[in-house]
Amino acid sequence: MTHLSDFLRLAISPPDPFPGEWEIITLLLRSNDADLIHLRHPEYSEDTLRRILMNIPEELMQNITLHDHFRLLNDFPVGGIHLNSRNPSLPSDLDLNHVRISRSCHSISEVKECQANERLHYSYVTLSPIFNSISKPGYNASFNLKEIECEISGINLPVIALGGVTESKFPLLKSIGFRGAAMLGAYFPADTKQQER
Repeated sequence: MTHLSDFLRLAISPPDPFPGEWEIITLLLRSNDADLIHLRHPEYSEDTLRRILMNIPEELMQNITLHDHFRLLNDFPVGGIHLNSRNPSLPSDLDLNHVRISRSCHSISEVKECQANERLHYSYVTLSPIFNSISKPGYNASFNLKEIECEISGINLPVIALGGVTESKFPLLKSIGFRGAAMLGAYFPADTKQQER
């Protein structure tokens, strides 16, 4: 299992796959510009994700986290799965002993529920939106940063900031108590073209 750094940098793929995506993923990981890649293509088939994964070097697979089509763990040594509103529970037919489990949260109470869950041992959770989103117009910040700082200090589970995050905000996020940042626009081109589903 990948060691989590003190301040985790997550690159979240855009919703639509694009030509050369696997090359950007490989470059981000090999250049150490991102610690983990969240492969998030919610409306696309298992075969689409399979084609991307087939091109990623095997030694980098531990740094990949799937948001969908968890059965691909049977064929690729992917390091993590991410639970969300589409996939809220763990698949019962997979061996997840050496797999990172993370989850999307949209409130401090959800984060606390994840921390209290004795059955699931989350590696980290994302909390959003912290700032006004860059990639989703109208998806605006819904937290008071001072309140987050008070609440997060009592949470042992690593919380990753998502939504409107840029590298210039890393010092602020660290000072509040976030253990990492997740970004989309800073890592992937804005004009990605859809591939076939």
